[in-house]
Amino acid sequence: MIHGEEEATKAKEATEALFGSGNNLDNAPKIEVTDEDFSKELLDVLVDRKIIKTKSEGRRLIEQNGMSLNDEKIKDVKFTLNDNTLGLLKLGKKKFYNIIKK
Repeated sequence: MIHGEEEATKAKEATEALFGSGNNLDNAPKIEVTDEDFSKELLDVLVDRKIIKTKSEGRRLIEQNGMSLNDEKIKDVKFTLNDNTLGLLKLGKKKFYNIIKK
């Protein structure tokens, strides 16, 4: 109602892609990474993009099994981005991001 029918449709499609049988992640929030980012640790990229406030917040998420990439738990706090790390990043139970190459 507040943002209009188009935004409501986008939110519905994103929700279906994340939780239902849909597979269209076009409307999920995106984290665009560049070739430079592929040599950085994931936590540094997330702090740079203001997805998380601090690296310690990210370390806690990893230590508590609250961060996964493409449904695989991230266990290493020094996890480094590469070409194979594109896809759906989950932070906790409610935050979802689509990592894409810019």
